[in-house]
Amino acid sequence: MEIKRKTILAILIVVFASANIFYLKNAGASTSLSGSSSTDTSNSSTTTSDTSAAKDLQNEMSKTQDKIAKTQAQLNQSQSALYVNKIQVYNTKSVLQQVESDIADKEQQISNLSQQEELNKAMLEGYVEQLYYQSQEDPLVRLAATSVDLNGLTSNTDNMISIKQKILDTLDNISSNKDQLASDKTDLAAKKQQHEQLLNQQVAEQGQIVSNIQDTQATLQELQQKLSELQSNLSSLLGTSVSISDVKAAAGFASNATGVRKSFILAELMQESGMGRYTGGCTYKNAHMHSYDIPVFKEIMTSLHYGLNDKKVSCPGSGGGYGGAMGIAQFLPTTWESSYVLQYIVLMTRNIPEAPNPPDPWSVIDGVMGMAKKLANAGATSKKGEYAASMIYYCGTSHPTNTYPGRVADCNRYAADVQSLAAGYENND
Repeated sequence: MEIKRKTILAILIVVFASANIFYLKNAGASTSLSGSSSTDTSNSSTTTSDTSAAKDLQNEMSKTQDKIAKTQAQLNQSQSALYVNKIQVYNTKSVLQQVESDIADKEQQISNLSQQEELNKAMLEGYVEQLYYQSQEDPLVRLAATSVDLNGLTSNTDNMISIKQKILDTLDNISSNKDQLASDKTDLAAKKQQHEQLLNQQVAEQGQIVSNIQDTQATLQELQQKLSELQSNLSSLLGTSVSISDVKAAAGFASNATGVRKSFILAELMQESGMGRYTGGCTYKNAHMHSYDIPVFKEIMTSLHYGLNDKKVSCPGSGGGYGGAMGIAQFLPTTWESSYVLQYIVLMTRNIPEAPNPPDPWSVIDGVMGMAKKLANAGATSKKGEYAASMIYYCGTSHPTNTYPGRVADCNRYAADVQSLAAGYENND
């Protein structure tokens, strides 16, 4: 019984000890993993934060650009409506002018008819008076006193009566014409009033359209200001943005100096940094530079009188790797410091007053010239050598291997995209 008790006790001790050992091992592993994760988080927390902030800014920029597009469409629509309205106002004014002219013409015609009417009335009165006096005379006395025969007297009287009738007919026509002209004038006056009301309505609409245009322009200006601020914030987060016109000028200068196509240089710049819009989201402290780049980077910053964290550089990839690429051309420190790049930059930019001395990878002139020289050395002085030069610039070789899954495909995709962009710049140059 005692042996059994000891045996059971021994078994329990072993089990308990094994459980503790297992717990301690797991606890140690957990602590180790947590420490590693903590270290990794420490190295990448700023990067993750910057990346998240950059995405938020880009999303907000995208929304703002959509609003700008819609607002611009509204502005275009209002401006088109204003154009149509101005034509309508012009046409209505033209109709009014014609109506007023027609009314004036009718009034003149009525006045002329009134004058004719008065003249005919005066003539009629004369004939009536003459007929009256003739009717008061004794025809026998007139015959005895004159040599006129009876037939002549009768004929004269008939003629006067005929003229009287014609005058009466003329007066009837004049009266009828006056009535018609008065009716026409009334219609024209109504038409004038109608078009005056229409003109007032169109002028009021024009005022409203102009007010809408002013409001829309103000909204558009606010949105553009907001977009500019967002772009400024993004540039501050990812690196200093540069003027596209300066980039194109630098690319043209570098093309003339190296023989590399300007459109190809622009395409490479677009692939590398969006032509200087996105030059990096990290600084020295969180870029996770390769060990051999760190001392060179420090030398560069010292020679340019920058603090180690004064300039943005590229971040390491989400899947690992190293960051630290600098400026518009995204040079790694050791590549930038290679003698052929620096010496060539100094040689080609020494007569440019604004060119930094020593060369600065964050300078547009220096960065673009350095890129062009590197591409030229890789064979891009001829169009057929550009594809391989792109692969060398991006992957370090024109014959990459899959040092990580998909590397060969990435290198080829990069070179193909550059060629596509270059073709676009070539066609629009």
